[in-house]
Amino acid sequence: MEGRSRKSWLPNVSLIRYPDLCYKTLSGYDNTIQDNPTQLANASLSETLKCAESTLNMVKKLLERRELRPREAGAIKDCVETMKDSVDELRSHC
Repeated sequence: MEGRSRKSWLPNVSLIRYPDLCYKTLSGYDNTIQDNPTQLANASLSETLKCAESTLNMVKKLLERRELRPREAGAIKDCVETMKDSVDELRSHC
């Protein structure tokens, strides 16, 4: 986070694996988060849900490829089902 002041809502940087990504992703929620840990958690869940949904849609598009072998298609279908469960779980907490 060179050249930027650390937001008061950003937890101890040593506890975060990717602090720059965290800052970049959540800085748009400054007014919402302020110094409220619950709002920080909600914003984090919301962004995680967006990423999970985007990834799910990308994996679903892989199934449209006609050159997939049956075994590959089956593996991707299993992946899609697991990802759907994850998205549903995230939605229930947002």
